[in-house]
Amino acid sequence: MGAKELGKELKKLREEKIDENGKKGVSLRDVEEITKITNAYLSMLERGAITSPSPQKLRKLANYYNASYRRLMELAEYLVKQEPESKVHMPMPVEAYFMSENLPAEEWEALAKFHQEFIRSKKNFKKKE
Repeated sequence: MGAKELGKELKKLREEKIDENGKKGVSLRDVEEITKITNAYLSMLERGAITSPSPQKLRKLANYYNASYRRLMELAEYLVKQEPESKVHMPMPVEAYFMSENLPAEEWEALAKFHQEFIRSKKNFKKKE
């Protein structure tokens, strides 16, 4: 991992971000406008030129992209990747809350399974209406 991998991930998140008009992809200036992180810094992050990015800026980017702050911190090599990683994607605030609880892997997996079932049942309920 490292700066290059973090840069690739940030660029991918930016290119997949849906803007306020429903269009896929946002510019560095769009990101700068909301996060107040200069587009020059963002560009250097995406190119992998910054080897020790600010954790506060990574937090802002995680919130903006609705991405995992833990994942960005792992890619920046501030945190060691926690195994097993859940394949369930939860909204950022929910994931951040449960990550802060430092749940053991088996409890995290049980929570992830519950979340999957909840989403599935919610979709099935909407179909029946």
